[in-house]
Amino acid sequence: MSAMKPQTIFLPTDLDEVLRKILRLQRISGFVRIWTKKSTPQEMHIYDEVILDLKNNALSIANYQLKLPPKSEYFINFEVSGVAYFGKGKLENELLFSEFYKVDKRKKERLLLYPHYTGHLILKIKKNKESNIISIRNPEVLNTKIFTDFNSNYLECRIPEKVNLKDYVYLESRLIDLSTDGLGCLTNEREKNFLKNTDDSNILQGWLIINKTKFAISNISLLHVVEYFSSKIEGVPLFKVGLSFHKKSMELVAYINKYLENGYDENQIKNEFQDIFKK
Repeated sequence: MSAMKPQTIFLPTDLDEVLRKILRLQRISGFVRIWTKKSTPQEMHIYDEVILDLKNNALSIANYQLKLPPKSEYFINFEVSGVAYFGKGKLENELLFSEFYKVDKRKKERLLLYPHYTGHLILKIKKNKESNIISIRNPEVLNTKIFTDFNSNYLECRIPEKVNLKDYVYLESRLIDLSTDGLGCLTNEREKNFLKNTDDSNILQGWLIINKTKFAISNISLLHVVEYFSSKIEGVPLFKVGLSFHKKSMELVAYINKYLENGYDENQIKNEFQDIFKK
């Protein structure tokens, strides 16, 4: 399995900023990269004779030397002072790029785990009178002895403490992304509603299990719940739950930073940028 990669955060950028940055690039005869979805990037040097302007709410590039086929959609990328700019546009009599985003290569904050890498979160939550959900999702057998034994044995293989199903709820979710102070996890509607109705003070402990390595977290708070747009399983809606945690081990911080510091992967970010515009 290849190494995990940081999730890239694309920030919408106004055209005035883009023009200032690309003019700065022109002063040093720098270059931009131009490509289509089916072609590899070509370098276009921004010499003095290249005409850069803003026209009709787009960055216009004219009088360039690069030969480009008349494609309907083009992408552009250039870098200034550690910040990468990405744009989408078209070729008419000139190149016109109307949408731009930027990525600060120095601030890769999150590891993207789902769906390509395996990571799980287990939460230990203090029961209240309304608590009726635990990590094995089969409500028909919640009160049977077989289920209790199976669930206890399963959880005790996953977490480093004695399981107490009488006083606590144990909720397991798939990790979507992870940083040194927060995470996103995948839940169904029943679990989502349970977490929304749970006071943060009742979320006593959590464990992250990534590539068979376990890390403890605590002081956990619910940040947000949104519908997870990319998938529905057999008609059941899925939700992304955002959680913050304020206590974690130095081992977890080091583990995450090891991947965040892997460096700038040009092909990965190029592909992620193109994915923004998938219909």
